Amino acid sequence: MGAQQSLFGEADERLGEQTAIDIFGHLLATILEGEPDDVVADRALLESCSRFARVSGSGFAGLRLEGLRGRSAPLVIRSQDAPRVELLRDATPRPQAARVSGTLDSVSASRSDVVLALKDGTRVPGRMEEHHLEDLRLLLGKEAVVSGMAHYRPSGRLLLMDVEALGVARPDNRIFQKAPVARKQKVLIAPNGPNESAGVATFFGTWPGEETDAELLETLQAIG
Repeated sequence: MGAQQSLFGEADERLGEQTAIDIFGHLLATILEGEPDDVVADRALLESCSRFARVSGSGFAGLRLEGLRGRSAPLVIRSQDAPRVELLRDATPRPQAARVSGTLDSVSASRSDVVLALKDGTRVPGRMEEHHLEDLRLLLGKEAVVSGMAHYRPSGRLLLMDVEALGVARPDNRIFQKAPVARKQKVLIAPNGPNESAGVATFFGTWPGEETDAELLETLQAIG
């Protein structure tokens, strides 16, 4: 495999020397040995890591990755590591629609990548499917606004933007000058566990009618 470039706009001189296997192996090592904020991956990539970890339990004691560039010891993935990967995947916020306004700081000539510099110093990498280099160069160093899907790290920090639209920022775009924050996923029903005294109130809250639990359940069964 050929040498790889930065996956998510992360500046790292070593990436140019690494193959895809090197990058994937170091991601797995970070998941198993590092902190959530060190994991440079979104939910989709973590799902691939989860499937890879599950393969290690298909009649094997584990999978051993040797010769990873920049790592002296082999990396061993065992089936018991899969739940940890899945827990990290499930804790990672799903992609969310977002808008960000900042200075168009850089444009890649070889890849569909752009970087916005925000007022607080945050750099937001963006990935574009359609890359009109000449048009983007006209916006370099100017205030721009991008709209698209925000992808997040397991820690909840912004990882990158999938840019669907990019244009000149207007004065009313100032409200978007901060990196988008992942919205927490709300649990719709969180029962406290089996409790006969709670009855239907466990699910419905305070029932406004005068029926007893038994009468209400009998009615629900009748119409079900």
